[in-house]
Amino acid sequence: MGAISYCHEHGIKVPDDLSVIGFDNTRLAVMCFPKLTTIAQPLYQIGQLAVEKLDNLVQGKQVGELRTYIAHELVERQSVAKI
Repeated sequence: MGAISYCHEHGIKVPDDLSVIGFDNTRLAVMCFPKLTTIAQPLYQIGQLAVEKLDNLVQGKQVGELRTYIAHELVERQSVAKI
C-alpha cells in the first residue's frame, strides 16, 4: 500500500504504468485505491501446524517433515494490469 501511495504522489498510475501486488491479504488491502491484489496465506493453519510440530519436538516425538507446503491463494483486485 505504501508503494501505491508513493506512485500516486509521483504521478505513476497503478496499474496502468505499474502493477503492484502485496502479500498476506490484510484487511487494509481493500481499503486503498486501487484495491491491492495480494497473496492470501492460511495463517490459522500455518500456526496450527507449527504448534503441532513444536509440541512433538518438546515431547521427544519425531517430526516427519520440517517444511510443509500449504496452498496459498491469489486474490485479484485492481492493482495489477490485465495482460
